[in-house]
This record gives sequence, structure tokens and C-alpha cells, in this order.
Amino acid sequence: MESLPQIIGAGCAAIGAHLAEAGATPAGPLYVSYHNAGMRDLDVEMGFPVAGPLPGRGKVRFRVLPKCREATCLFTGP
Repeated sequence: MESLPQIIGAGCAAIGAHLAEAGATPAGPLYVSYHNAGMRDLDVEMGFPVAGPLPGRGKVRFRVLPKCREATCLFTGP
């Protein structure tokens, strides 16, 4: 959990580099999804919406998210 900001930053940079190489731009803001609540072994997915399918590379993959309801939260402070 302590390294989550660095992990998200590195993931965002890897996705951004992949999009740039593919000549694509994000169609919306970064999303981060937490697939479990295990604070020691947190399963995190992040990405940007894009206009259409793109090839993946390494840990960067394209996938279509199912239609769903979402909740958002903005935390500011210590």
C-alpha cells in the first residue's frame, strides 16, 4: 500500500508511452480499479479510455470493460 503512488505513476507512464507509440491519445481520464481489499497484496488495474482497440505489449493490454455503474472518490489531505 505504501508504494501505491509509485506503482500508479509507473503504470500510467507505461500506458502513456504505449499510447504514444501507437499514435493514440486518451479519450478520457485515468481510471484505477481495485480488485481486492488486501492491503499487503493489492490487485490494481489502471488505464485510459481510448477510441478503439489497440495491440497490447508486455503488461499493457487492451480490453473492453463491461457496462457497469461506478463510484468515484477524491481524497485530498494527509
